[in-house]
Amino acid sequence: MAKKNVLVDIDLNQNELQNGVIQNLASDPASGSKEGRFWMNTTTHKPMYYDGTENQEFGRVYTEGSGIDITSDVISIDNSVTGATKCKITYNNQGLVTSGANLEASDIPNLTLSKITDVTATATEVNVLDGITASTAELNIMDGVTVTASDINSVTSKIGLTDLSIDSGSTNYLGYDNTTGKFSAKVDTTVTASSTNLVTSGAVESAIASAVTGGMVYKGVWTATGQTDYSSITLPVKAGYMYLVSGSATIGGIEWNTDDYLVINADVPAGGTITDVKKIDNTEGSDIVRLNATQTLTNKTIDADDNTISDLTVSNLKSGVLQTTVRGTSSASDTSIPSEKAVATAISGMAKKITANNTALTASSGVCTWSITNSLATADVTVQIFEISTGAQVMTEVITGASTITVKINSSSNIAANTYKAVIIG
Repeated sequence: MAKKNVLVDIDLNQNELQNGVIQNLASDPASGSKEGRFWMNTTTHKPMYYDGTENQEFGRVYTEGSGIDITSDVISIDNSVTGATKCKITYNNQGLVTSGANLEASDIPNLTLSKITDVTATATEVNVLDGITASTAELNIMDGVTVTASDINSVTSKIGLTDLSIDSGSTNYLGYDNTTGKFSAKVDTTVTASSTNLVTSGAVESAIASAVTGGMVYKGVWTATGQTDYSSITLPVKAGYMYLVSGSATIGGIEWNTDDYLVINADVPAGGTITDVKKIDNTEGSDIVRLNATQTLTNKTIDADDNTISDLTVSNLKSGVLQTTVRGTSSASDTSIPSEKAVATAISGMAKKITANNTALTASSGVCTWSITNSLATADVTVQIFEISTGAQVMTEVITGASTITVKINSSSNIAANTYKAVIIG
C-alpha cells in the first residue's frame, strides 16, 4: 500500500540550515497568510514577513553618526546652526515630537528658508507656515505645495493670494507682480500636454471644438416645409452638424420628410451657401411590414419553409385557383385545386357497385322473380348472382333498367330470403 505524505513541523534541534534561500516571490502574497511567514520580494529586493495583520518589510537599518542618534526606539536628528541654539527634531513610535503642538517658526530659530518643496497640506495643516517671513527674492518658497480646492480660503488668508488675477501673456504659471502687489496666475492660451500650466476658457472651448470636428453634433430642428434651399439654416456651420427635419420639401432632388436627419457635409462660413448635405432617412416606406398592423403587401415573396401561414381559408385564395368541377383530361390544369365537393361529384360519376340479398321469393309457373332497386341510375350495368351458402354463381335471366333490375330464377318452389346475393357493377 502506498504511503501518504504528511506535512509536519520540522525541528532542526538547534542545528544550522546552511546555504538556504527563503521563498522568492515577484509580489507579496495577499494578506491572510499565517503569522510568521516570510519571503523575498524579488521585485523590490526586500525581505518581507506577515505579522498576523499585514505584510511588513524587515526592519530598516540606521547608522549612528552625522547627526543621527538612536536610543531604543527613538531616532534623534541634531542639526547645529550658528550660535549655541540648536534645532532638534525627534521621532519616536508615536510621531513627530516638537516643543509645541505644531511646528512653528519659533521651533526653528535662525533658520533661513529659500524654498520648501513637495509639501502636501490638508485644511487643518496649512497653518504650518505661520510666522515665516520672506523677502521678495524668497517668494519662491511655495514651489511644489499641494492644496485641495476646499483649502483655498485657508491658503489665501495665510499667504495673501487675495484678488488672484490672470495674465495670459506669460508662460509662468504663478508669480508676484510688484506693481499691483498681487500674485498673478500665468496661463497658456492653447491646450498643450502640460500637466502644470493653467489654460484659458477660450482655449478649452477651441480645443473641444477642434476635437469634435467631423463628429455628429445635434443642432436642433430644421423646418423643411416651404423651403427651396438651405438658407434658413443659421451660418456658419461645420461638417457634422445634424438637424432633425420637420415637415416636407424636395430640394435638389432630395426628398425631406418629418423625422429625417439633415447632416452638413462641409464647413460653410457666414455669408456662404450650404450645398453639400447628407440625408439620414428615418421615414418609413408605405410597404414596410409593421407589427400588429392591417396592411396589404405588394411584390413580396414569403418563403413558406421559414414562415407559418395561419388561418388560410378558401376566401384567401386567388380567383381561378379553386375549381368547383373536376375537368376532363384535355382541360385539366396543374395550377388549380378542385374543391372537396367537385372531387366527390366526380368520383360518384365513376364505375361503382352495389350488392343486395334477395327477399323471400314466391314461385309462379316455375319462376321466382326478384326486383332490385338500381341506385346507380343507369341501365349500363353488369349483374352477377351468387348462392350465399356456397358462393357458386347462379345462371339467371337479368333484365336491367335505370331504376330497377329484374332477376328471374327458375324454381318450382318458393325461395327463402338471403339465399342469393346480387352484385351489380356500373
